[in-house]
Amino acid sequence: MRDRPTAARVTEAVTRTRSAIWMALRRRDGLAVFGSWDGHVYGVDLADGSERWTVETGADVMSGPAVDPGGTTYVGSHDGHVYALDATTGEERWRYDTGGWVIGSLRATPAHVLAGSYDRALHALDAADGDLIWQFAGDGRATSAPLMTKDAVYYAERRPREGEPGSLYRLVAD
Repeated sequence: MRDRPTAARVTEAVTRTRSAIWMALRRRDGLAVFGSWDGHVYGVDLADGSERWTVETGADVMSGPAVDPGGTTYVGSHDGHVYALDATTGEERWRYDTGGWVIGSLRATPAHVLAGSYDRALHALDAADGDLIWQFAGDGRATSAPLMTKDAVYYAERRPREGEPGSLYRLVAD
């Protein structure tokens, strides 16, 4: 049996935001990407903790980002937009207005970005330019991270009123 460490050594807090961080971190090529309720998305160097870039979205960022192999990070914001950012520089490549808060984690493939929204729809966007490819509107707020399989897309929603049940959808191509 291997020896297990009993505690981690904390070296220091490397980056501080001006508000809470309520979402998952993603990494790509030595960079951690995350958002904060201070309305910013951060790109932080994992080797030394330095902040490489910061992008202001205009509202809280609770959505977990998706990072594609081509070098783009996609993240949603309470301002209703999905942002496509250059993972190295943070430069905005495009943005798409969903019409509602984007709080769930996004999913990306080389061709598509999937984002649920408080507008009650799951949006499938073209990864290259942010154009809407399709959307599916359910009964409640699309707040989960979409799950993609080889033959379907699944996503869950919560109802707009407390105490009502949510739904899980399975979407298949026509």
